[in-house]
Amino acid sequence: MTSRFLHITPILPATAGNGLAMRTGMFLEALAALGEVDVLVIDLGSRPIDEAFLSEHATNLNIVETAGRHDSLFDLISRISDDKERSAAFEAYGKPSITASISLPVIQDLIDILAGKTYQATLLSRSTVLPVLEHLQEKVTLGSILVDLDDDDAAHSQRRADQAGANDNDQARWHRIEALAYEKLIDQTCRRARLVSLANRGSCLSLAARHVGVIPECIPNSITMQEPGPPVSEPRLLFVGNYQYFPNEEGVAWFIDAVFPHVLQEIPATRLIVAGSSPRTSLREVCNRTDVELIANPEDLGPLYRNASIAVVPLRSGSGTRIKILEAAAYGLPVVSTAIGAEGLDLVDGKHLWIGEEDGPAFARACVSALQNDTERLQRSSALRKHVAAHYQRHDVVKRISELITQRLQTV
Repeated sequence: MTSRFLHITPILPATAGNGLAMRTGMFLEALAALGEVDVLVIDLGSRPIDEAFLSEHATNLNIVETAGRHDSLFDLISRISDDKERSAAFEAYGKPSITASISLPVIQDLIDILAGKTYQATLLSRSTVLPVLEHLQEKVTLGSILVDLDDDDAAHSQRRADQAGANDNDQARWHRIEALAYEKLIDQTCRRARLVSLANRGSCLSLAARHVGVIPECIPNSITMQEPGPPVSEPRLLFVGNYQYFPNEEGVAWFIDAVFPHVLQEIPATRLIVAGSSPRTSLREVCNRTDVELIANPEDLGPLYRNASIAVVPLRSGSGTRIKILEAAAYGLPVVSTAIGAEGLDLVDGKHLWIGEEDGPAFARACVSALQNDTERLQRSSALRKHVAAHYQRHDVVKRISELITQRLQTV
């Protein structure tokens, strides 16, 4: 009998265009190597469409829209004017804010789609979809539970709380409550999962230390190597990201405000290209200047990578591993990143890339150094490309996921 799997994800799986879509695409392909896969998308954000990939790997595809269907209780909490009262109500709510999109009407749609079906295993991608489990398990035979957290959302929220300031600061308090809510959600689900995975070893160790009995596997992001273009001599910087992910928008805003002016002082002809999915109005306003070009929802990133001289990754929060660095390496593009942006990839400053400090002038100096040294750019980009080809090839990672799932299901 053919094995049947359910993959629940907040975005349509794909092979390119969006980091999360590419990661869910890896897991979908790994499941499809083992049997038939029903894909259920709880649409929490942008939706890149890779029709050929989905047609090949998904047996059935259903999309449940969440726009305009927020949990009414969370909406009431959001309207409380007093900061401390609003935070207290959010703490009592007990769930991360993004899960407010998974309201009771959304849950009912999921049940209607899945009722009566039987699966050998169910994979949930990202902690944002974990709340559906308690509602579905009584209505659907989900089989063994597999969880790919990808990012450590609890640690990410705590980092944002630390950056926001003192404990009596409303923003810091909100992020701290969010972190605790993620911890609770992860603990409830991952203790019963046959497989729990994250994208980098540091996150795995941190999560295991915080949740006794949960032993995550490190499954890195991956990339398919591309044909690089010729070196670009013009000072053209490129940032690529999904702008519904807060660290990306924050990173661009910080770069343009605190870093870019210092780069322009040294190299006035420098131009910055900001590309990616779902840019909000706030980002469009930040990029509204003659030396910055915003390219929203590009169909093909290849020409952008091949026509840039350096990829910049000025991230100051978030966790996981950055597909944007892997993608730049796949095209042979040199990279300047913060330490946070490069974490989890075992990259060495001075060998594979430039790592700049989270300080505007310091990060600018790293960019200027990269722009002014053609030989060093070629050497570091070559070393980065070789490192990524050796450790992050997509077909190798997909094969490992299939093997891990097979091992875990055999122990049932």
